[in-house]
Amino acid sequence: DFTKDHWGWFASHMFIDKDFNPPVGFVLRPDIRRTFATFRVSPQPNGRFLRRSNIFQTFSHITNAEGRLQDWDYRLTVFNQLSNGDNLNFSYGRIFERLDQPFPFRPDRGIEIPADDYRNHLLSADFQSSAKRKLIGFTNVLWREFFEGDLFNWGGGFGYSPNAHFSFQVNYDRNEIDLPQGALNTNLFGLRFNLALNTNTFLNTLVQYNSETNELSTNLRFNFIHSPGSDLFIVYNDSRGRPGEKIGDGLPSRNREFTLKFTRLLKI
Repeated sequence: DFTKDHWGWFASHMFIDKDFNPPVGFVLRPDIRRTFATFRVSPQPNGRFLRRSNIFQTFSHITNAEGRLQDWDYRLTVFNQLSNGDNLNFSYGRIFERLDQPFPFRPDRGIEIPADDYRNHLLSADFQSSAKRKLIGFTNVLWREFFEGDLFNWGGGFGYSPNAHFSFQVNYDRNEIDLPQGALNTNLFGLRFNLALNTNTFLNTLVQYNSETNELSTNLRFNFIHSPGSDLFIVYNDSRGRPGEKIGDGLPSRNREFTLKFTRLLKI
């Protein structure tokens, strides 16, 4: 690991035995040897349009404990901070994935990914305007080869913050997956409100709709800081809708819960 303002690098190696059984938590993938490396250069042209770039090259290589290749992933990513505070980023990836067994991607639709070796390309770009503005906008687009087909993701949104007490954000995200076994399209709509009544009292609301699961979910969180380092949280979650039902017909509640959390900082 080495870090300077204009360049830096990081490397790591991890080995997890196939019989490893953690007493706490979980292991996402046992029986692996993972080598990871990244190298960064950060030119600062301070030009009329570009203030700074962070250019990353990353490589990940995974084998099983016996040395048989499982996956590798190469990424070239460029993060650009523009002179006006906006951010414009680009990424290219080359990905290898090995499936030793068929993968039931969507068994409810009979979509299964055959066991094989897959080599895929990835391209992405995203833009976000400066957070210093009252009205901000953001957008993203991604294309990648997805096993035997293609995946296309795009989305965007905007946010408005007239003062330090109130802000809201609207966003939309769409996934389009095209496979020989079938196509899947998912739309995700989101609406977020943040309200700061004062420096100690906050209310946050998130409403989302997922077209694939036909689920409308709501999350409300009230936070009161009753003393430094001590909080009172009241959280309400509501989930409505099932596949095949329509919003106009009135979605029945799928899940509803309240959570109360009280913390008190004790100084000894």
